[in-house]
Amino acid sequence: PARWTDAHHLTHWADGGTTDLDNAALLCGRHHTTVHTRRLTGRVGPHGLEWNLTHGSYDHLLAERAAREPA
Repeated sequence: PARWTDAHHLTHWADGGTTDLDNAALLCGRHHTTVHTRRLTGRVGPHGLEWNLTHGSYDHLLAERAAREPA
């Protein structure tokens, strides 16, 4: 049930993520911990929430975004 979940920012607000439903996922405590521990990336796609389960995928996403930003 939703009352047993934690809200998770798909892109953390400290990394420029927004605080809205397009940047959020509801996760149980166990999976919320897993997402943070393994540094996983999720996104809202056409078929719902999609996860990149590659360890460190969140860090790769941040590096790609930083490389695209003008110097």
